Amino acid sequence: MIRFSKLKHGDDLLNLLATSDKFVPVNNLMEGLDLSRRSVFYLIKKLNQELDENGHFNITNVKEVGYYLPTETITALQSEPKQERFSGLLPIERKQLILFKLINRPYSSLSYLSNYLTVSKNTIIRDFSVVENELKSNHLKLINTNSGKKVIGTEHDKRQWVYEHADELITIYKRHTDPVIYPMIPKQLKLLEQITGNRFTDDATEMFKYFISWYIKRVQVLECQLPNQSNITDYSLVYTWANSLLQDYNINNSAEAEYLAKIINSRQFSVVNWDNPLIKSLKPVTEKMIQRFNEASGYSIDPQQNSLLNNLTVHLLSTYYRVKFDIHYVHPNLDQIKQTYQETFSLTRLAIRPFEKFLSKNISDDEIALIALYFGGALRNTNKSKISSGRVFVVCSSGIGTSQLLLTQLRSLYPFVNFTGPLSVIDYETSSIDNTKLIISTIQLHQRDNIPVVSVSAFPSNSEWNKIKSSLVSVGLITSDIRSQINVGSLLDIISTYSKVIDLPALRKALKNYLSRQGSKTERINPILQETQNLHLVKQDIVYVQNSLSWEKDIMMSLQPLTQQQKVDAQYIQTIIKLIKKHGSYMVLGKGIMLAHASPKDGVNRLGACFSLLKNPIQIGNPAQKVKLVIGLAPIDKEQHLAFLRLLMKYVQDSDWLNAIYKSTSQDELIHLLSATQLTMDTH
Repeated sequence: MIRFSKLKHGDDLLNLLATSDKFVPVNNLMEGLDLSRRSVFYLIKKLNQELDENGHFNITNVKEVGYYLPTETITALQSEPKQERFSGLLPIERKQLILFKLINRPYSSLSYLSNYLTVSKNTIIRDFSVVENELKSNHLKLINTNSGKKVIGTEHDKRQWVYEHADELITIYKRHTDPVIYPMIPKQLKLLEQITGNRFTDDATEMFKYFISWYIKRVQVLECQLPNQSNITDYSLVYTWANSLLQDYNINNSAEAEYLAKIINSRQFSVVNWDNPLIKSLKPVTEKMIQRFNEASGYSIDPQQNSLLNNLTVHLLSTYYRVKFDIHYVHPNLDQIKQTYQETFSLTRLAIRPFEKFLSKNISDDEIALIALYFGGALRNTNKSKISSGRVFVVCSSGIGTSQLLLTQLRSLYPFVNFTGPLSVIDYETSSIDNTKLIISTIQLHQRDNIPVVSVSAFPSNSEWNKIKSSLVSVGLITSDIRSQINVGSLLDIISTYSKVIDLPALRKALKNYLSRQGSKTERINPILQETQNLHLVKQDIVYVQNSLSWEKDIMMSLQPLTQQQKVDAQYIQTIIKLIKKHGSYMVLGKGIMLAHASPKDGVNRLGACFSLLKNPIQIGNPAQKVKLVIGLAPIDKEQHLAFLRLLMKYVQDSDWLNAIYKSTSQDELIHLLSATQLTMDTH
């Protein structure tokens, strides 16, 4: 594989010429590179300049015959590939690359691996213990040679490890370099879809582009080919396609064509040819599975609900080939699904018996976990009750396929987040994204309105799940403590919108402590109402300030009812003024409202609150913010402070209530309006 040019499509053109044993007409170059004639001529001109600068023979054109790359140039470019270097890898990523390099090379020295991964030799040595254990679990062994470390084992087992970890390897390589794709592979995959009537999911197509390119390069080395066979009886369209593709690269081996056909069928489809005899046989099996799940669970899932019957049948097609050909799928969240969704997993284990009977093989727990996602999704669609604090769009190219699985997993892991989708790219581009906080996609998307976009696999790896969780945390849809995400997240969103939080960790902890004792939804509401009923507001708690004073004096006058009733000491008000001078306008909630308060230890004697409407608004803090309504609060502890704040926010966000308050022209009118709120008030 040549990695030489800095030009876009440069290496693609060089590899296209290098892998051809004859002259290549310009029309073939246009087709292989998907470029215009003019673009091909321009690319060849620029490539020849690069070759000249490095002392290599140019691409040559023979009139009316085509282009070729001199053998001397091919040999030079292949023997001196660009050096790939990686840095900043997570330990698990580094170990995967070590394994891949050990499998992919005849041998690898400590110096090579150390330089390649930009770490010390001691780090590589420490990693070998983990690497050796994983190789052993895959029937492979690491041995020492005079030239370095070498992996021994069957070619099938070596490929098996690469195939099972292909998605993760591709993700790592794409982040650090530009993995090679043979130019004809994407076109060949489209041709296969046309021939069979099946269509791959986006993530399957993406994976195959890179894996097949790697595979072809590997089997061009004769020692890496499987023993040729003469007794192949596979006459399927996929086998015929695989055999033709390999022959295009001078690989004439029926065993390899059979291997590639098996691999191709083991990845997920988004659309299948329903006239396929295997599909026709699988559909009744799927119906029996759904019926068995209903009988075992007591539910009545309609097989047609959200196309469950068709979607699950499509999924079982690739499952059939994986199980039949011993191609292992490893679910990164298997333990979590087993623990968190024990009932659904157990019911699915019972439901798959007709499929296992059809296969004459048992299905692994990892495969059961995937099937359980379909049943779990159907159950959640039957009961859609959820609490939402924002929207997350889930997008793929077509809006169907394995993105539905991603959506199901997301809803399973984060039931209180409102995931919308799956959406196609056109839906994403044309839909309103108001109130949307995050986009999660199985493909690369352009960003809209500065909303973060997270691109992950349809079956996310552990590192991708961590990325999803971090993104949900960063946009405020969940907290690291999942038990309190519903209430704490919502409260922090509201508080942060209207005021500056000086000590966020302390506030978060106080909220968690308060909410953790509230129990059920009903139990969370009633104590708040009971606590606010302790706030017996009287006429003296409400002040209409007509004079124009300094902001300090306005604060003192506004909170005077609390000192007059000895609910707070005089130092409490002075502390509030000092806090404003020190930290700025963090007590200003917005909309002209200020919540004037300090800590209970700063001079609070008993629970109290007061309201003051300023005829002449004042400027508070730095940066200065206009304040017209001062709400003074004297909390006796952090719980009752938060309870009152939560109820108060209901009114703060009510524009009609707030406008009515601001239109008051006297103290009596203000008292009348406030007495109509749910805050307990004694007007006598």
